[in-house]
Amino acid sequence: MVVNRFLDYVNKQLENKRLAHVFLLETNNMELCYKEVCEVIKSLNCPHKYIKDCNEECNLCYLVDSESLPSMVKIQADGAFIKKNQVLELKEKLSFKPIYSRYNTYILLEADKLNVQAANTILKFLEEPEDNILGFLITTNKENIITTIKSRCQTFSLMYGDVVDSDESMREVAKSYLEKVVAKKGLMVNRLDLDREEVLTLFKNMLSLVKEDVIKNNFLKIDDFKKIKIMDLIENLLQKIKYNVNLDMLLDSFYIEVGRIING
Repeated sequence: MVVNRFLDYVNKQLENKRLAHVFLLETNNMELCYKEVCEVIKSLNCPHKYIKDCNEECNLCYLVDSESLPSMVKIQADGAFIKKNQVLELKEKLSFKPIYSRYNTYILLEADKLNVQAANTILKFLEEPEDNILGFLITTNKENIITTIKSRCQTFSLMYGDVVDSDESMREVAKSYLEKVVAKKGLMVNRLDLDREEVLTLFKNMLSLVKEDVIKNNFLKIDDFKKIKIMDLIENLLQKIKYNVNLDMLLDSFYIEVGRIING
């Protein structure tokens, strides 16, 4: 499941004392993503060693699943938008210290539906984060989230049913190609003789490899922040490939932007 990568990533950040205060999660399935976030919340607050379907009697998992954990607040659009009064109510609920859990957590479903007043209100909340409060903003289109909010979030992609070519030869090609591009630090590498669909598969495999490397640190010799920047770059280029952008120009852009990330 997708959550394994996200859960591993969050736990790794927690161990390294670098856990973000708020995550912006882009997904293609709001319901599944919400369930995955609930699993992450269970893990972060578990008083024991977290395993799914455990036999402990702490009752935390039941409270999360039934949406009755006092320190977990979920907001979704009231009509067409998420409104300012909903965000103010959220802030009020999170002003109390958590009793049954380690963190106060909040989840905004369809976060791209924040109206102007609500967006400005949540922005002020994000500008002064508290250590015991964690947020999860879930959207199917992160481009509709205002830049000032995105800049204060740790972005992660949780896509379901997005099939990546499992052919090991293409995966190895993607790994080798990515290593060369990173090593060259922006200088052009030999182009691969691939058509548009093959380039699409190549980039999907590279995206999967970088996500795995954030957790395992097994081949890219750069820090996690730069890996995440490369993930964002690849996701952006994947969209451009689908809209018949010239492949040579796209690959040139990839080399240049990776170089800027590595050298920056």
